[in-house]
Amino acid sequence: MNTFNYPKVCSQKNNKVYVYFYINNIRYRIYNGKRINSSINPNSYPFKKRIEMANLLAAEVYNYIIKGGLLKEYRSQKLITGHFNDKELIKNALNIKLKQNISKAYKTELKYAFKKLSYTMNNSSLSKNDIINTLSHYNNTSSYNSIRKNLNAILNKAVELGLKENPINKKLKDVE
Repeated sequence: MNTFNYPKVCSQKNNKVYVYFYINNIRYRIYNGKRINSSINPNSYPFKKRIEMANLLAAEVYNYIIKGGLLKEYRSQKLITGHFNDKELIKNALNIKLKQNISKAYKTELKYAFKKLSYTMNNSSLSKNDIINTLSHYNNTSSYNSIRKNLNAILNKAVELGLKENPINKKLKDVE
């Protein structure tokens, strides 16, 4: 676990309140509970009640992070705490690939391959069977290889982001 201190409450000159905390000596601010799936919004209350509500938010933030909750940087996919599941890693990998300087047609192919894989995945973790089931819908060798190539590109990027392994790199005929 990263070094983490209990969140503190602070108010700004404009009477807005926020919760701040440090993880690995980096300060993070949270003005409401949206990032931790909480409905608490201290700044929607009258000023006299804001500090009290911000203390409630601080307690929720603390519990959320201690229990391993997923917390991303503000307006970013970069993780501060927690772990992405396989499906989230693959989605993030796709988004990174789509931001690259590649053709519109290739972007469409990548999106299609991701969509087919995500429909096939039974849960949030990726298995070799998910790949096999996705590819089994393609009898035409060209279509099969095209989907396989696009899935491989996405999954290789996902491995860079933390996916345990790319099942395509193993022999697909050896089903577990």
